[in-house]
Amino acid sequence: MVYAFDPFLDEDTPHGDFGVAVRPLSLCVGQLAEASAHIRTWAGPAPLPLTLTVSGLPEAVLGLFEPDCLAAGAESRLTVTVGASAARRTYAVTVTATCPDGRIARAYLSLTIR
Repeated sequence: MVYAFDPFLDEDTPHGDFGVAVRPLSLCVGQLAEASAHIRTWAGPAPLPLTLTVSGLPEAVLGLFEPDCLAAGAESRLTVTVGASAARRTYAVTVTATCPDGRIARAYLSLTIR
């Protein structure tokens, strides 16, 4: 089952085998600065091992998870570090949780570089 999380659903709604959410749904950060978002995962019948990745970040922006591998049901933090050459605008960022058999869950974040 491939599962894409809708960030506008209530987190208590059953979502299948596992899910992921990002809070807040938007970050605003200046050049040469950093900001963090809270990553929450939840498990269905079993706490599957998950790997977190981030996509949609522009050049000169680094996103790191702490931790980047966890069991469904655990929490993580995404820290976004913005370099001096990052273009000032709003980006659609995707956080993806992947289990070993390739199933995924996604959550979305708006990143504004000012």
